[in-house]
Amino acid sequence: MEGGCWPVKRNKIKTFHESEDLQRIRKWRGGLLLQHTVAPNPIKEGNKSNRRTCIMCSSHEYETKASTHCTLCQVVLCKRRWSDGSPTCIVAFHTADDLNAESK
Repeated sequence: MEGGCWPVKRNKIKTFHESEDLQRIRKWRGGLLLQHTVAPNPIKEGNKSNRRTCIMCSSHEYETKASTHCTLCQVVLCKRRWSDGSPTCIVAFHTADDLNAESK
């Protein structure tokens, strides 16, 4: 992977948007052994909850907590259904051409 370490720890939207390698992983449709699977977040020691901040719809003003993540991309994404018919954060993250514009 070009410059950086895995898994991505900071500026995930920007990093997944700008890195060609990460774009290929993010948009990859999956195969028999490796695929995008939504799984519960692990509970970290000292925490009572497995809820983390969704990287797609959280901002400085608004924070959405999610209990799920993509096992391949290793990012926290919520399953929230939007009233305007927009795709869930899970779908939007894996299909958007421009993550910066798509994230809320």
